[in-house]
Amino acid sequence: MVYEELRNAIKEENIANKIKDYEKIKTPEGLKEFLSWNGKKYTGNIEQKTKKYIEKKAEKELNQKLEQIRKIEEAEDFNQDLVITIEWKKSRMWGSNPRAYTNFGFEGESIGGCGYCKKSTATAQAFNSFEPILKLMYAKKNEELKVFNSNPKKIYKDQNGSKYYGRNQHNINYELFSYGSSSNILPYFEGGVGVESHERICEALGLQFSHVTDTNNTDVYIISKKGEVDNEN
Repeated sequence: MVYEELRNAIKEENIANKIKDYEKIKTPEGLKEFLSWNGKKYTGNIEQKTKKYIEKKAEKELNQKLEQIRKIEEAEDFNQDLVITIEWKKSRMWGSNPRAYTNFGFEGESIGGCGYCKKSTATAQAFNSFEPILKLMYAKKNEELKVFNSNPKKIYKDQNGSKYYGRNQHNINYELFSYGSSSNILPYFEGGVGVESHERICEALGLQFSHVTDTNNTDVYIISKKGEVDNEN
């Protein structure tokens, strides 16, 4: 499948973001804030140099996102189970830190800190490393954008039940995949949202999410096509 709707949406967003950046630098205060935010210290014709930077920045961001779409288009389909293993190791500073591994060779970061869901931050890294599951997300989002483009007044709800027109990407993603799928045009698994949110996203993609090991030191999840785990047992 070719994700032309995603490509077009990314291109439109890129133009809109570039226009916003041009608007920001119209005043001396806005120009100063923009340069500070982007870590730039120009001399001479500051406004002209800033405009060139905005153009290059927009081009770089566009190319990165279009390349991401191309990679996912060419990725393999979801034909093998994804196994995510979370190992917990004690940390003198943070109590216990999770790190995610997958059966496809991915090794995530050790997740420290406190005050947020560390486990889902680890599982998010694992999910986002697995292109076949992102391919399912992109395909579903691409098809929904076709629907929205034929009916721009279609309304989507957010997690609080508030309704908005579909230009709000967060609401499109929420209705398609559930909470934790980002507010970006290109959906992905967000960290810190609770593993239950990732389970609901998998269910929206037609996948089965099984928590097969739950100990103090290890969690193991198997993500498969629906029915496959049951058929094996």
